[in-house]
Amino acid sequence: RVKEVKNRFPGSTVNDVLSAVLALTLRSILEEEGDPVLAHWRGVSACFSVSLRKPGESLRETFGNRVCNDFMRFPFREMGTRIDAVWAVKRQIDLVKASPAAYACDLVLQAVARLLTYRQLAVFLKHCIAKYTILLSNV
Repeated sequence: RVKEVKNRFPGSTVNDVLSAVLALTLRSILEEEGDPVLAHWRGVSACFSVSLRKPGESLRETFGNRVCNDFMRFPFREMGTRIDAVWAVKRQIDLVKASPAAYACDLVLQAVARLLTYRQLAVFLKHCIAKYTILLSNV
């Protein structure tokens, strides 16, 4: 059923559709609860894994998944209808995919990881992850 919905939005992915459903559900819950986060300019952010594999790169070259976490904000203000929600979430995800941020983060993390003790690295990663409201993953 999800693939049927995806096929109605050219260029979209199953993850785009599922992320839009999640965004709509969260917005509905926040509206029902009268949560002030909807009025806050920062809203709700989600962390998700971004594949760093190049198109056509085989799993053998990367020994499986090669990912880094990135984030997006749920575009609650742009989600007038369910259709608007899919397009708005897709735009957010496409911006993340087109950005070099995940690659830069991966390079920095690799460099930093070599310099820190295990305990220091754990504190560093905890600090990085603390900036997200939700962690999404299908990996």
